[in-house]
Amino acid sequence: MTIQDERLGAARIGIVDDETANVRVLERFLGLAGFRATHSWTDPEAALADLATERVDLLLLDLIMPRVDGYAFMERLRTSESEAGRTPVIVLTADATPAARLRALGLGASDFLTKPFDPTEVSLRIRNLLIGHFLEIDLLAEKASLETQVRARTAALRESFDNVRRLFEQREQLFQRLVTAQEEERRRVAADIHDDTIQTMAALGIRLELARRQAGSDELGRQLDLAIEAVHLATRSLRDLLFELHPVVLDRDGLEAALRAETGRSALGGDEDAPVVDLEVSLDAEPEEQTRVTVYRIAQEALRNARRHSGATHIRLVARSDQGGIRLIVADDGRGIDPEARHRQAPGHLGLSSMRERAEIAGGTWTVMSEPGVGTTVEAWIPLRFERPTIPPELLMDIGVVRTSVADFVDAVPAAEDRDVPVADDRAASDQETFW
Repeated sequence: MTIQDERLGAARIGIVDDETANVRVLERFLGLAGFRATHSWTDPEAALADLATERVDLLLLDLIMPRVDGYAFMERLRTSESEAGRTPVIVLTADATPAARLRALGLGASDFLTKPFDPTEVSLRIRNLLIGHFLEIDLLAEKASLETQVRARTAALRESFDNVRRLFEQREQLFQRLVTAQEEERRRVAADIHDDTIQTMAALGIRLELARRQAGSDELGRQLDLAIEAVHLATRSLRDLLFELHPVVLDRDGLEAALRAETGRSALGGDEDAPVVDLEVSLDAEPEEQTRVTVYRIAQEALRNARRHSGATHIRLVARSDQGGIRLIVADDGRGIDPEARHRQAPGHLGLSSMRERAEIAGGTWTVMSEPGVGTTVEAWIPLRFERPTIPPELLMDIGVVRTSVADFVDAVPAAEDRDVPVADDRAASDQETFW
């Protein structure tokens, strides 16, 4: 005996018929067919009371009964059942009119058999309905299990998203603190240079000027002139360093003004060999401090590399709003970079790696494109704000799997009158009876 046969044999089958003789015949017939768990009622009211607390797997229901007929019975039965847990009902009656059939099926009857009927056909229909009923029960159980798993996975996924979101928030806070700490340190160093070193150099220049006026020989005068010039050059370099360390114009006038001041520094310095710098700025709005500083520092480093190492005659700097961030491009027509040198940082030179690190820490991107003899293009994209992960809308509500209802299941199974049920021709008198 298979597991399915064992399950069918243990199926709970109810019989509701006001005729005791019909009940006894059905009980005997079901026993011979292998159905071991039957419960019978000749009183429809008692049957409804019992079925309200103890379900059966299938119900054989007589349609014509006094006081509570089969129609009223099904109406009251269905009101006490949930949509997903309806009991299959086979209606047994001698009323074979279309109106009776339609009314019974409309009230939720699963199948409809008229008297007199063939017991073998009834056996097969009971078996088919029970198989479908148990399959539906299994589907509902599987559905409930899947829903439980989906809820558990959804909760775990929500927790993961919360963790990732917290990490992004921490990353944003660390980025802001890092930029603030770097700029504060630059301000401190710049203040020290301005208040100490430059003042010392200025005092030294004055003393050298005084000594020059009192020089007793031409040779000493020439040496003092060279010393005075060296002091002036050193002082100018320190002032340039002050601007690099802390460009006041960046905080006071914004990114575009700071970039214009940076690109104009070589022209102000009077260096005839300095490359020409073309600046194109197109910003929708002034970015926040951390973004502004990051873009400016990358542009500053790229310009410094191009001026000092590329041998370029022309540099193009572009800063524009693009896709929720700022796109920065610094392109020169210099000698280019050896491909191997891009991945091999020269001692003391941190330009490429520092630009990349600044962009990535800010949540942006950085690339360098170069070929020997063609020039170099540095491109970076810095977001205006950190892109935090967003939880998909479906995770913000209870996730439900595909609903499996009785109606869905019944729609997938052919109607009773459309199914071909085999009927045995060899009828044994012991288990084949016709009753009313």
